[in-house]
Amino acid sequence: MAMKDLADDLGARREKALAMGGAEAIARQHGEGKLTVRERMARLFDPGSFQEIGLLAQPDLEAERARKIEEFRQLINPYIAAGGALIDDVIDPRETRPVLIRALEMAATKKIDRPWKKHGIMPV
Repeated sequence: MAMKDLADDLGARREKALAMGGAEAIARQHGEGKLTVRERMARLFDPGSFQEIGLLAQPDLEAERARKIEEFRQLINPYIAAGGALIDDVIDPRETRPVLIRALEMAATKKIDRPWKKHGIMPV
């Protein structure tokens, strides 16, 4: 096939695609009470084709605040994190200083034993 024939064939296919299967296919869709895909997409993305409604409720603000506080307290409970092994220990706030002193003393005297290696990174 020559290049001109290929271009003409491509143009015909494009026209058919833009016609959405032809006038008879569009008439059949409309006859069944349906829209074509292009028409449905145009309505979907058309901001004027739907209504937006905002609802503002006036709840009891103190009750809502108390409910939210309780909800957050359940989410930030340290015992849940400890149960999931996400933290090492849960301590009483009065024991913070002695626990920190012990941890820092252990870290200061910590020695890491690494295996002896004959060679480091091998040259390439």
